[in-house]
Amino acid sequence: MPTKTKLEHYTDLLQKSVDGLHDSEKWLPFLETASRLYKYKFRDQVMIHAQRPNATACADYNLWRREDIAYVNEAMPDYIGFVFAPSKRQITPDVALELKNALHPDIQTAGVFVNSPIEDISSLYRHHIIHIAQLHGNEDTAYINELKAVTGIPVIKAIRADSEDAVIAANENPSDYLLFDYGTGGTGKSFPWEFLSHCKRPFFLAGGINATNIKQAKHYRPFCIDVSSGAETDGCKDKEKILTLVKEAHL
Repeated sequence: MPTKTKLEHYTDLLQKSVDGLHDSEKWLPFLETASRLYKYKFRDQVMIHAQRPNATACADYNLWRREDIAYVNEAMPDYIGFVFAPSKRQITPDVALELKNALHPDIQTAGVFVNSPIEDISSLYRHHIIHIAQLHGNEDTAYINELKAVTGIPVIKAIRADSEDAVIAANENPSDYLLFDYGTGGTGKSFPWEFLSHCKRPFFLAGGINATNIKQAKHYRPFCIDVSSGAETDGCKDKEKILTLVKEAHL
């Protein structure tokens, strides 16, 4: 079974504390657990996408900078992303497993996919390489429902936030979370964030977020802030940028 998230852990502790509230000595553990749950559930989160820097046409594993994992282990974002979709950032399941094994256990891993076979996602989930699936293709309601029924994996569905109507329509998506981005994603550009006022569900916010605008992004109350190029310098993960962004997101 997948490892419990911090939120699930604190929720279980809270329920156990509630069950014993007839004993006055139980009130202090209850309040402490409730405080932890509140701080975890409602704080802003940040996702850092892990990728191969200098991704020219080369499959040599040694091109991966292991220090990137050390950076996120120090910064402690809530998630990092492994890109399995065909792109310059794509990694293999074997590489993802190697990185996952070096990752701090409190950091969750998202797998980024584009129209992938459900079995591919299921395999990564069964082997505890990913905790959540982030879908960026043409995955429709039937696909998402089948994926969730077959695997039980939580699902993030990326939405092109090119209009207010697109955000409104996304509220009916069967995914667990929405992710709003500019265009098809990966552009480093942002969309008009005022569209987000029409979202009635927990959402991830992506697209052009960096140290100069993350405070503004937080005003729209995203469940999670997804940064990629904003945490890089010359195509490589930048330790100081990662530390700054995670700190700001968690304030």
